[in-house]
Amino acid sequence: MVVENFVVLSKQFMLQFYEEIRSDLGRHSLEYPFLGLRIPFLTYESTGGRSSYQRFQSGLRRIPRLGQKYSPRPIVDPVVPIILPGVDYSAESLVTSSSLQGDKLPDKGMLGWQHLDAYADYCMDVMALGREAYASLIDAWYYGNDSDAYFGGLETIAEEMLHHISDEIAGPRYGERAVEREHYWMKSYGEFPEKIDIALLRLKDEYLGRMKEKFP
Repeated sequence: MVVENFVVLSKQFMLQFYEEIRSDLGRHSLEYPFLGLRIPFLTYESTGGRSSYQRFQSGLRRIPRLGQKYSPRPIVDPVVPIILPGVDYSAESLVTSSSLQGDKLPDKGMLGWQHLDAYADYCMDVMALGREAYASLIDAWYYGNDSDAYFGGLETIAEEMLHHISDEIAGPRYGERAVEREHYWMKSYGEFPEKIDIALLRLKDEYLGRMKEKFP
């Protein structure tokens, strides 16, 4: 029951967080690295390089029948559909091994762990939220205990949600270079990372103890 209530509250949080960043995200989605090819002497993951990259990408958008490929698609549902709290396996291995398609326990030999420095993992509509992040969020949402770990848990949910939104605006892209560029777009590009922190700070205290109040 606790896990089910946690999932419900997580989805409510994601929806409210999305509304907080919606206008900024709409502008920032135009800066997403849609180009899959490598442009010589041009690095997206740098201040100067991203400006040149965007000029090139904007030029492609003006070409008839080609521009749509380099433009953001509408965001239909910003909330991650499947949330697995307290799971340290990688979402990618759970999806590719078809471990979520039946009632049987998964073959652990087919699964992989999340990266050592990761607190969660996302792949194809599935978020695997690691035990550490899950524990910090339960401690705050149920017991009302504020901490740095709690804010880190909120950042983790926000990051995995943005991976899901990236799938919506650009389609799934899981190659190494695509993931690196996507992380840069989310966490290092212009003022957008600051907008994320501001939104999380606005919501942080509002959710303290909410799980116990909502689901006594």
